[in-house]
This record gives sequence, C-alpha cells and structure tokens, in this order.
Amino acid sequence: MNNIFKNMNHESAYILGYFWADANLTNNSLDIELNEKDKYILDKFNRIICDSKNKIYRRERNNSVCYRLIITNKEIASTLRDIGFAKKNDRIIPKINEEFIYSFIRGYFDGDGCFLMKTKNLSTEYRVDIAGRKDFIEFIEQYLPACSRYEIINWKTCVSKRIYYFGKEKVKNFLNIIKPTNINEDVFLERKHPVLH
Repeated sequence: MNNIFKNMNHESAYILGYFWADANLTNNSLDIELNEKDKYILDKFNRIICDSKNKIYRRERNNSVCYRLIITNKEIASTLRDIGFAKKNDRIIPKINEEFIYSFIRGYFDGDGCFLMKTKNLSTEYRVDIAGRKDFIEFIEQYLPACSRYEIINWKTCVSKRIYYFGKEKVKNFLNIIKPTNINEDVFLERKHPVLH
C-alpha cells in the first residue's frame, strides 16, 4: 500500500481533494462510496493507493447501484490527520503546498462540485457550482476567478458557502484554471471536464 499523501504530487493532491469532498475517516479506515457511473475513478484510486489489492464493494441503495472502496492503513490515516483531514464538518484548511493547489481544487470539485450544460429552445445553459464549509470555500476562492454569485447557508453543525459560475465563458475559465497542468495526469472525473470551444 502506498502512502501517497506523505510526499505530495499533483496526482495525490487531486485524490486528497476528492477525499476531502467525499470520503470518511474512522479510526484507521478511509472509505469512499460513489455512484456506479463513477466507479472507474474508484478503480484508479485503488490502483494508485493499494496496487489494486483492495476489493471494491458493490451495493444497491435507493434503487441505484453504488461502489465503495475501504482503505485501512494506520500510516495513511495518520498522515491525513496531520494534513487536517477529520470528520467532514471538522476538517480544517488543508496543509498543502501551493504548487499542488489546483490539483487539490480539481479533486474537490470532482467530488463535491456540479457542472451543468443544458440545451433548451436552441440556447444552452452553462453552470458550475462548488460548495463546502464557508472557511474552506473562502480558502479555495482566492485561487479561483471571481464567481457570478454565492450563497451562505446556516446549518445546525456548520456554516456553508456555495459559489456559482454562470455562462459559457465563466464556466470555461473556471475549468481551465483547475485543469491538469501535466499531459500525463489522467486522474479526473470526465463528465465534469468537457471540452468547451
């Protein structure tokens, strides 16, 4: 098993961002569950971190099929806690080198962001949004273009913020900012990164 988070690179920063959005850490076990259509990204995580040795579990939930990867490793769990990874509402601003920040943001967006391209009556609507704890979103916003709109939501456990980008040019600009810098970087969620001309 590879502790890819100990010596960060673009690939591990992307995976860390995805986990920041969607994974849970309990004791020494990290688990992430995704919809069937995104299973291929779990396969990549399993290959990169576990040399494909971990089993990915299939289960049906709410009339849909999900897949779950569980990684149990004390060293990985300890490294993640040192970076700031905790229960979802307790995660602090991550300790990550700025060199890898866009890979991290891309991973977080792929895990917890939304891309919409919808055509109706011969016109196409483009939208990107990304949400999370308010202090976390304000941390990543400093690396992003100015958003079109935002909203603050007061939950019982935390205050969250959602930022929106509307229109083809703003969406294209957002996606271009977080796109991979290395042509060999193939870890990203394809459905959230279309080619926009």
